[in-house]
Amino acid sequence: MQHKTRDTLRQRVIDAFATQDEIYRICFFGREAEGQHDAYSDIDMIVCSQDPVKTKAHYQQVFTTISPVRATFPLGGSPDGYSEMVMLWDYSPYQKIDFSIGDWGKQDWQLLTVYERPEQPQPKLTTLEALDIRQNVAYKLTDVLFSIARFTKCLFRRDIDMYRRWESITDLTLVTLYEKYYGWQTETLQRRLGPYASKQLYAVLNSEDRQWVHKIRPPDAHLNLAQSYQDSIALFIALSRQKALHFGISLDDDFIAYMTSFMDTEMVRYQKEEND
Repeated sequence: MQHKTRDTLRQRVIDAFATQDEIYRICFFGREAEGQHDAYSDIDMIVCSQDPVKTKAHYQQVFTTISPVRATFPLGGSPDGYSEMVMLWDYSPYQKIDFSIGDWGKQDWQLLTVYERPEQPQPKLTTLEALDIRQNVAYKLTDVLFSIARFTKCLFRRDIDMYRRWESITDLTLVTLYEKYYGWQTETLQRRLGPYASKQLYAVLNSEDRQWVHKIRPPDAHLNLAQSYQDSIALFIALSRQKALHFGISLDDDFIAYMTSFMDTEMVRYQKEEND
């Protein structure tokens, strides 16, 4: 699939939200605000709204005027704001949108104002409700799938942050593997196994799961970081399917297939670059 460019998305996002009556300012943050964006940069944006409830109710419809929405992932919500990641069909996973509603001008962030109404904004008409996020298997899997592009872009950028992202997925995969043997949890809140739990897990692994663990964290310490990450994703998806079946929860198979295909393609491209 041929994706549209980041520059196209950037302008269309600004134009689409600037036409909404209640929105009086649009800001970008992250790499673009720092003047360091590149072809792998996503769109980090904040919309300041006089009616946050109205904006939250129809922002996905605004995105569909740009491209159909492929997947979303809520990050958090409070009376002061709402944040969600959005991935669109016509754009690469690298160009996901980190979308936020809220007047965050007083935050200690570097912001780039890309649109502002000339008249002074009126006081807010509405207040958002707090968001109660349940970190069940569907939520955790969507989080992991969204994170794939964050890891592969680190490979191409030669960004040392790849190690943190690798550690995060391997830790979560082992936590989920532990649940398989010692009881599935309705919400996975634990980030990593402690030494005793790791020893417990390794002692009860069947031969197939032991091979998976050895591929992810080789006992001979000869680690191929990219391959280990790819194997971690594959095992995490397999475990998530088992866990979802246990709890009777549906998973987005189309999004799983899309992101694993994206990962496989990008890994091949990365290896080719390394060998050239």
